Amino acid sequence: MDVITARGKRIERDAGPILLAVRSLQVSTPTVPLHIPDFYVRAGERVLVWGLNDLQIELLSHTLTGRFLPAAGEVMLFGRNTKELEDVDTWMRHIRDLSLLDMRQPLMEEWPLEVSLWQEWAMDLNADVDEAFRASIQTAARALGLTPEALLRTPRQSSEIERFRARFVRSWAKHPRLCLIVVRENEWPQKLRREFGRILRRWPHVPALLMMVSKPQGLEGFVHQSLCIGPDPDSPIPGNRKR
Repeated sequence: MDVITARGKRIERDAGPILLAVRSLQVSTPTVPLHIPDFYVRAGERVLVWGLNDLQIELLSHTLTGRFLPAAGEVMLFGRNTKELEDVDTWMRHIRDLSLLDMRQPLMEEWPLEVSLWQEWAMDLNADVDEAFRASIQTAARALGLTPEALLRTPRQSSEIERFRARFVRSWAKHPRLCLIVVRENEWPQKLRREFGRILRRWPHVPALLMMVSKPQGLEGFVHQSLCIGPDPDSPIPGNRKR
């Protein structure tokens, strides 16, 4: 058993395989380089990283997925250094078991939720839509409390809670091993944080989670480990080299 500290408590967890490891990571800026403390995420684990501003969170998320390359140090994703993913095809194949859940990723506003979800899933996988895709979306939707009637409504006709659930359906119906969740300041009010707790209880196989937020916002209670990166969450940071 691996024992870690989260919010002042000692929590025991099974030592599953390491899915993501950050070592001596550094991102260059015109002023002070951004240094990321070493950390890792194991299978089935939930980790909260906080203390960065919105631009820093976005940059870090792209660096961890391999889209951006670090100035120094390394990111090991599913056992492979992201610097070794030299072309787009190799990178895309390697991140099949990874999903990114970002509230700024739009839902297709003019289509019913069900159509929007399975169309986007098919485009992500570069595959044709078939009954298996639709069945997976419907099963995931039922698990998270989206009714058949709700799936027939467009995002504009849906409630905030229904749109929130739909984003998790879109992200988790593909059964990723690791999910990166981006939460910018004030994006998840209290009712959405409560709904997130219900989603964790409803979903049968929650993937490993790395949550990146500016402030904890009451999310510490949902994770095994909380890591403050800081120290100044309001300092600006520019973009970095894109793949």
